[in-house]
Amino acid sequence: MLLRAVERLHIITYKSTTQKQATVADWINVYLTNNVGDGETLYELGSLQSKQLTENKTDTTNFDISNLHFNTNAGLIKIKGSHKLKLQDHTEAALENGIKMHYILSGINSIAEVASVLESMLKQGIIVESEKPELEQKIKEILKNKFIENYFSGTLKSKNEAEMITDTGDLLRPDKIVFDKDCAVVIDYKTGKPNSKKYALQMSQYAMALQKMGHAQVKKLLVYVDENLVEEVF
Repeated sequence: MLLRAVERLHIITYKSTTQKQATVADWINVYLTNNVGDGETLYELGSLQSKQLTENKTDTTNFDISNLHFNTNAGLIKIKGSHKLKLQDHTEAALENGIKMHYILSGINSIAEVASVLESMLKQGIIVESEKPELEQKIKEILKNKFIENYFSGTLKSKNEAEMITDTGDLLRPDKIVFDKDCAVVIDYKTGKPNSKKYALQMSQYAMALQKMGHAQVKKLLVYVDENLVEEVF
């Protein structure tokens, strides 16, 4: 199982007895056979160093543009605010709003961070000032849902969009993983109508990957942002 390494990479592989094609375990076995001497049980590459201190970021200057006047004719010109949202020009307003809500949720770990994420989106041109109040209200309503509010309290360890590579080489990236005592809670945000059957396989793949990483208990939750509904997948 591989995760994206920041400073150190630890590799654990599982040898399959049924897989006919070469796997990561086979590749590593060939490399170690050619590079590790007889009787050695540990192979290390590189040197272990102390954690590097991050550079201090300089504060950017903010400019007050509240007194500037803009043409409010939305049909006059259209500018795509950010390629990250991958919004097409013909996207319906409801779908666009759902994608923006998904974008906000993917950037927060607690309800207290909603305002700062919205402010960042405003500066990037992803949203306009008039959208902020409604988006903030809807996001906070979702996060106050009794089934997930504890996972956004800021007291639990969590990871947003953490990449996982399975032993077959597939790349998985759930929207959020929360570590609650002995349970790993995997959360995925969806737009549109609830349909747990549609996402059952995807959620099962997330759970299997986490279990192979040592998390015996995994809880799977789907959050439908349009409906403010949380559904557990069994």
